Amino acid sequence: MSKNTFNLFPNFLENNETKRRIAIDIQNGTLFHSIMLVGNDGVGKKFFAYQIAAALSCEKKHSDDYPLPCGECASCKKILGGNSLDVVFFDREEQGSFGVDKVRELRDDAVVTSNELDFKVYILDDFHLMTAQAQNAALKILEEPPKNVYFILLCKDVQNVLETVLSRVIQFEIRPLTEGSVRRFLSENYNNELLKNQQKLEEILKFSRGCLGTAIEATVSDSEKYNELIEEYKLPEKMFSLISNRSQKLQMIDVINGLPKDRLTLASFFSDMECAARDIIAYKNSPETSLKYYISRDSVMQAAMSLPVRKVYMIVELSGDTRDQCLRNTNIQLLKDKYVSGIIKAINS
Repeated sequence: MSKNTFNLFPNFLENNETKRRIAIDIQNGTLFHSIMLVGNDGVGKKFFAYQIAAALSCEKKHSDDYPLPCGECASCKKILGGNSLDVVFFDREEQGSFGVDKVRELRDDAVVTSNELDFKVYILDDFHLMTAQAQNAALKILEEPPKNVYFILLCKDVQNVLETVLSRVIQFEIRPLTEGSVRRFLSENYNNELLKNQQKLEEILKFSRGCLGTAIEATVSDSEKYNELIEEYKLPEKMFSLISNRSQKLQMIDVINGLPKDRLTLASFFSDMECAARDIIAYKNSPETSLKYYISRDSVMQAAMSLPVRKVYMIVELSGDTRDQCLRNTNIQLLKDKYVSGIIKAINS
């Protein structure tokens, strides 16, 4: 493959090794028929799936003079514009899970000859929310798809995907972007009052956690969505405020019990608790240190003044261990209960 790395999926930032591997397979005509893009909400899985579909059909994919996909040929424009009849997006709509009826619909459609392209692409959103029955129903077509049919499965949590399915797909991890990449993208593409407010910009960079879709959503949506995201991000800050006041145990329990049951979202909370605790320790050692979690120095200062380093270290270890357990097949409610007990033990030690 002779294309410069910078010309491979240039509109999809970073993730260079994943882009390179997929581009090589597309140009060599060896892309596996079933691939899974794994990553958090807002990281760009759906966007990249359409980029892959466009690259498969791109009229200039073998030309060194154009990026892949070129974005200029008729098929690229149609696919990237969401107007191709041969690139079909399946989601769970308003339902809580992705049921077997959707899979049957998919199987019936997949055997129909393509309309305009030489192939068909099916993008399955939220595959981790597909029921076990639906996943089993999908096994046959994933293993032996009709000729010239590709499946791109979008998945947040492989813990909820059957091993039999995972063995029939090739996984590609979609990693969050660096904060610098998110900052540059927002500054180059948006110019609104929200981003002119330096504190709000810093908040967006923090709570998006490198997920460009989340950052864009917070930037262009109404204040209600922005407030929802920042409130969720600041839960660890709220927890440390409650920890600093030993009489607030019931409120701490309410915060933990109110957390979502989604493993990755929950794991992010425990990661942020660990990161916030490390910020407190770093601030105690040097008040001028850069902060990885906290946005407000006043907030970290108050926590640092109220909590002994020994107790904060206990919370660091507890939060890291709980995050790791969360990503395994552990009962979520028991995990939450154990975490609260560990926090209370740290406070009373």
